[in-house]
Amino acid sequence: MFDFLKEILGKAEPVIEKDEIASKEIEEYVSDLIKERTRDLGAHIEKVKKGIENGKKLAVQVLKRLDEAKLQNPDVPLKAKQFMEGNRVAYIRKVNLLINMLDIPDRLSDIPDFCKSYLGEIQSFLKSTQKSYHVLQEFFSHESGEVAHTVRGFEKIVKDLLGFIEESKLHRYNDLEGVVTEFRNHVELKKEAAKTILTMDISLKSHQKKEKAMQKEIDSMLRGKEYAEIKKKKARIIGIDKEVSRTEEEIDHEFAVIGKALKKYERVAIENNDLIKAYLDTPLKALLDDGGLVILDILESVKRALDRLGLADKKKAKTERILNKLTRERLDGWREQLIRLKNEASKIAHSLKDNEVNRLLVELHNKKEHLGKDIKECEKRIIDSSGIVDKEPELKDVIVRKVASLFKRELEII
Repeated sequence: MFDFLKEILGKAEPVIEKDEIASKEIEEYVSDLIKERTRDLGAHIEKVKKGIENGKKLAVQVLKRLDEAKLQNPDVPLKAKQFMEGNRVAYIRKVNLLINMLDIPDRLSDIPDFCKSYLGEIQSFLKSTQKSYHVLQEFFSHESGEVAHTVRGFEKIVKDLLGFIEESKLHRYNDLEGVVTEFRNHVELKKEAAKTILTMDISLKSHQKKEKAMQKEIDSMLRGKEYAEIKKKKARIIGIDKEVSRTEEEIDHEFAVIGKALKKYERVAIENNDLIKAYLDTPLKALLDDGGLVILDILESVKRALDRLGLADKKKAKTERILNKLTRERLDGWREQLIRLKNEASKIAHSLKDNEVNRLLVELHNKKEHLGKDIKECEKRIIDSSGIVDKEPELKDVIVRKVASLFKRELEII
């Protein structure tokens, strides 16, 4: 019944052929070899598909004969007839399902998995219909035997197709294509790396040239008379900052000593609480903001309340000593000094801002800093691109060996 499926493509004796190709031709060369080989495979699969369609038509006829078969013994009890009929209906339904599932995929790569899955379905079918088949053998041995033979025929078709595809080394073609793709990507990566190195080297030299010119201009300006005056002003600003810091430390220290007493007094005070908190948090700022020196009245009140604030004798003595030192003259002296220094620093800062040489120096330093970042980026990209491991010879060797194994061709890539 399935004689039309017995033809198998013949195997020719391997012939070693020699090919010489350029690296850029590898992808097209391998693609042509695989197309030629899979074209034969595709023709064989189409032949199998036609055989399956013919087999399905014959299976329909065989199932019809089983479905329409009459009992040879008309005296079979009704219960036995009903039992037989139930098994026949169930058996035919499952065979039909199995036949309808036999649809070979169009994609070559999907066929092996389909074949394995279908063979598993046949085994499940044989197990699940074993009882029904034995029942039908008792009543319609010839017709049910034909159906079983049909199922086994389809099983053989799928097994042979799977074996043919596995023998055709289809998965190895996929492996070869993967190596070729990796080779192409690696060649492109090397080209991009070489291009990057060339571009970055040009940019690096350009940036270094600009940096050198900028530094020369900066050095020239730094040697000028006008910069000497700028340098003197900047040094004065540093000196002012140091003076302000020393004064701030002195103010912070003295208010820290009286801080505990001031905090206790703030809890019972009925006015100026915000001002007291300001002096506790940032004494220097509070002093500058306290133009009327309201703090003096508060400190006098603290001094009078010392005995009621619950301070230890030693702490009370230290607090009283500092409170006595915080006179109007002292606080005014601090305020005047700080205001004078801040005004002087502000005036110098404005003069530096308006100074053309200083403005150009700041601008050049900013540009040079930005240029330095560009130089580091160029150097980094050159190092990264230069560090790519050359896998081209290794990948060529793999391709040559796979082509020899799969196609019996001696390949030389130049």
